[in-house]
Amino acid sequence: MKKCILSLAAISLLACQSQSKKPNLPEAPQVTLTKADVLLTPVEGFNFKWGGFSGLSFIKEEKNGDLLFWTLTDRGPNGAEFKRHKKVMRGFFSPNFTPSFIQLKYVKAENKVVIVKTIPFHNSDNKPMSGLPPKDTISKVESPTDLIGTSLEQDNNGIDSESMTVDEKNHFWVGEEYFPSILEFDGKGKLLSRLFPAAQPNVALKKNEIPNAFAHRGFNRGFEAIGYKNGKIFFMSQSPLKVPEAHKDKEFSVIRIGVFNTKTRMYEAEYLYPLTHKKVDKIGDLTMISETEFYVIEQNGDVGADSVHLIYKVDLSKATNLVKSPLENNPETYSQKDLLAKVTPVAKTLAVNLIKAGYSDFEKMEGLTIINDKTLAIINDNDFGVQDNKITERKAVLGIIAQ
Repeated sequence: MKKCILSLAAISLLACQSQSKKPNLPEAPQVTLTKADVLLTPVEGFNFKWGGFSGLSFIKEEKNGDLLFWTLTDRGPNGAEFKRHKKVMRGFFSPNFTPSFIQLKYVKAENKVVIVKTIPFHNSDNKPMSGLPPKDTISKVESPTDLIGTSLEQDNNGIDSESMTVDEKNHFWVGEEYFPSILEFDGKGKLLSRLFPAAQPNVALKKNEIPNAFAHRGFNRGFEAIGYKNGKIFFMSQSPLKVPEAHKDKEFSVIRIGVFNTKTRMYEAEYLYPLTHKKVDKIGDLTMISETEFYVIEQNGDVGADSVHLIYKVDLSKATNLVKSPLENNPETYSQKDLLAKVTPVAKTLAVNLIKAGYSDFEKMEGLTIINDKTLAIINDNDFGVQDNKITERKAVLGIIAQ
């Protein structure tokens, strides 16, 4: 398979290239794409269908060639944000909705995807968890309303689930973007533990804590990507953090990769991932190959031939671990030149250009998993069909990518 490896110089060059509508990207290897619609069924007790898929984890291939996956919903259908008395507000279609894990089956003979079962999230007291924003957070969150603008009570147990992975105990690990935090659930959807950002910056982290800097995420830009390998959780915020005194250089930005050891319960490593192109402002999901390699979706929010949706293979092996070799200041405060003089970011190899492969109809590609050494799978978030504050028939589509 032909590879395109981006050096730091190439990444810098790409960031400064033409600002024309069509992005100038390196050539990607040829792949074969199979697309299959998810047959979305109604959510019991609500007037909308399942959707909002924001993660993907491969389970197994059955004898007949059918494929089983786990995915999960986000916080539920909601409308566009608006401001009231300088507060950012968000209308929720169904405030009583409980985010859930969903098992999907790709039926090979019929090239379709069906929902096998759902598992709602429950807290440690076995009470259903909501998708409403919490009140007591370091991070800024929206204030919830119903669809006619009546304010709703915030919920400190509420989560906006955006990524997931599964360990060898069949425990689900979920990245969410309110606090943001990382949650561990058992196989029945019961909350076992939760990792929060430390209350203060520049302090020694305790067990089950992650750095305070992650609390400085932008609105709705929390833990969009999470993976598991050999007792370690790897996770990324969706976009660069908005830490105090962050540099204003729009040509260059980095996203942090955090590593949490599930055995010691300590945050043990942190690496920097440089975004490739000025038109790219976020990542969509990651899936682990080994302890030092993973695939990640890098994208913007556009649709069609001129949008940017890429899958990179990432190598951590020669990157600087900022836990062992900390910087004096947050990495987001350094210029490109100064930062690259102090640390080595991860290496990136372009694996798939999703647009050229034919998966170009969706703005949010938010689930990625490995089926085998030569095959990946991807799924989009259809926002429960919500478009222009109305429920529509927007599709959720599984893509199977043979390299």
